[in-house]
Amino acid sequence: MQRRAGLIFLFLVVVLSLVFEYGETTLMLPQSVHDWRQADCASFAMMYYDHGMHFFEPRVYNILMSEGNAVGECPILYYVVACLYKVFGPHEVVFRLLFLFIFYAGLFSLFKIVQRLTQNLFISIFIPLLLFCSPLIMLFANSFLCDSPSLAMIFIAWNFIFKYRETSKEKHFWLGMFFFAFASLLKLNAAISIIALAVMFFLELAGWIRLNKDKKMFINVKSNIPGFLMVLIIVCAWYLWAITIMQNTTPHF
Repeated sequence: MQRRAGLIFLFLVVVLSLVFEYGETTLMLPQSVHDWRQADCASFAMMYYDHGMHFFEPRVYNILMSEGNAVGECPILYYVVACLYKVFGPHEVVFRLLFLFIFYAGLFSLFKIVQRLTQNLFISIFIPLLLFCSPLIMLFANSFLCDSPSLAMIFIAWNFIFKYRETSKEKHFWLGMFFFAFASLLKLNAAISIIALAVMFFLELAGWIRLNKDKKMFINVKSNIPGFLMVLIIVCAWYLWAITIMQNTTPHF
């Protein structure tokens, strides 16, 4: 039944994608709102592709003040796009499809989260699809901006945390931490989720709340604390590098 529900959800996502004309927009250059910022994102990948795959040398097509070096969110997805360009050739469809598939994974994770919380097929399908129908989400889900992949990573991370709540398996906790870190590297405001989870962890550790009815949720404290620290160190390390190393030579976005 759960597999059938998942297939129904994915079918409806594909139908909505066709209604939103993704078959056409996925082939387009940066369009509409924030097209200048989308062009910057696209140029990060092209500069990697054209001028050497040096991860810590992100650049855009802007040589008015420097060699085009620029800093902002962690360019890991732009680097992945550049790697795909090496295989499939440089085309906007590669960029847009990668971001769209990531967002689809996030929507499916949200579907699984709601399904766990409500045990209701209609609600678990309706809420993610309602989010997908939001004009901003619809517009940017297959764009060049990292906002939608970051949001998708948050949904994926929370899905693993709910799995950890059910099973107490450490691999689910660590996968959740990985995606929380990934999301925060793409957009710093995504760190709100990991901060909220860390607060819940310490409240449960202090005995003030109980996140599971039968037992504590965070029973692997010796791995839970390093997990939270890992996210903190990775995210802080990137933004500290971006600020201290790049600020004198690059424009900020």
